[in-house]
Amino acid sequence: MKRRDLLKGLSAVGLAAPAALSSRAVRAGERPRLAHDLQFRELHPLRTVSSLALPRLDGRTSDFARLRGKLVLVNLWATWCPQCRLELPLLRSLARQQRPNLHVLAVATDRGGKAVVARYVAKHGLGDLDVILDPDQRIAHSNTDNPNDAPFTIYAMPATYLVDPAGQIVGYVPGAVDWTSGPAEALMRRYSA
Repeated sequence: MKRRDLLKGLSAVGLAAPAALSSRAVRAGERPRLAHDLQFRELHPLRTVSSLALPRLDGRTSDFARLRGKLVLVNLWATWCPQCRLELPLLRSLARQQRPNLHVLAVATDRGGKAVVARYVAKHGLGDLDVILDPDQRIAHSNTDNPNDAPFTIYAMPATYLVDPAGQIVGYVPGAVDWTSGPAEALMRRYSA
């Protein structure tokens, strides 16, 4: 997906990419913040993610069903996204804590394929994140018809979905978030039980 196409699509449906972080903030090294719970958007009705193939950057494939029993943060990102550059290191920090009841999936939505994502991950030191490749929109989609029945919709870039331990997609946060902050911790605690 090209940035231009995503922004055009978001504008067409009356949504704008979150402006919480300007590219000036990215250069200044500011940390993204979760303003308050209102930024979290609960979804109703709940959709369960059962079996879903997850093609990993390391060449292996995982299945979403194996993550049952954990709170899963499904982060949708792209190499062209300046806010993603801020958020991914915070997600890496969260993943490094190795919490037994939490798993972080960093789903690269780039259409350029594995080589583009691999270069980005290496350049930014993100190799220990569980990076998933989704160039064909089988995990996340931005098309209104969703031909692959992808369970996650790209409303903003980045966007992070929370999937509860029962495998239900409970909601999402549009834009970059400091996942190491107190409000983010409280949000994760609320859905991890």
